Amino acid sequence: MNPVVSPALERAPDLETRTMNEHMAPPSLIFIRQATPADAALVDEMVREIAHHEGTMDAVVATTADWERMLGRADVTVLLAFAGLEPIGYVSMLRRLDLWLGTDVIGLDDLWIRPLHRNRGAGELLMNAVAELAADDALTVVWGAQLGNEAAHRFYRRLGAHLTTKVVAAWTPERYLGRRSNRPDVRR
Repeated sequence: MNPVVSPALERAPDLETRTMNEHMAPPSLIFIRQATPADAALVDEMVREIAHHEGTMDAVVATTADWERMLGRADVTVLLAFAGLEPIGYVSMLRRLDLWLGTDVIGLDDLWIRPLHRNRGAGELLMNAVAELAADDALTVVWGAQLGNEAAHRFYRRLGAHLTTKVVAAWTPERYLGRRSNRPDVRR
């Protein structure tokens, strides 16, 4: 079985497999493959794990059926990490246009490694796989991290990422629809 589905990853044999560091528990093979609609339940489960970990369960409204649909979209990519047959993490991303750059970027949504499998190289392996996917079109990869998540900040700095502070705002329909009486006349 080829552990890597993405053609961009198939060209990078160093991303296909990796063993844990020698000072850790028994070595286990970590491999990456792209999620398909058949993986929707697994992706949904891990999304709920990270939301629970971050205390944001109320923000998760996507269902397994939604993930099945989203995983069939060309602009949505989820890479799954496995130790043997056990799913241990994922990274989700969306290819989108950046108006300032005038080109597409890859926007990471989540990077999640299950707690018992952290510090074994899976996160770095997933991020290297993202970089490999971005490399074909020389795309910038952008993502956010919670301000207080110092472990993530250290990890991203080790990768060579540039970290900046920025407030992320979200305007839900429930909040902006009440303002419709104040809206300008927008012509298309």
